Amino acid sequence: MNIPVTAKIRIGWDSTSRNYLEVSKILEESGVDALTVHGRTKEMAYTGFADWDAIGENKK
Repeated sequence: MNIPVTAKIRIGWDSTSRNYLEVSKILEESGVDALTVHGRTKEMAYTGFADWDAIGENKK
């Protein structure tokens, strides 16, 4: 059976722990089919502004 695997991550836990690039690389190397990056940290929850630059950087 072939089932697609997807993942959604945040850019990090807080402003000092932004590890989205490392996590994205691990997921890519693991063969994830699709990845969504939430442009805020866990600490920010749904407040403030999303970091669109981080999302763009991750796309590269």
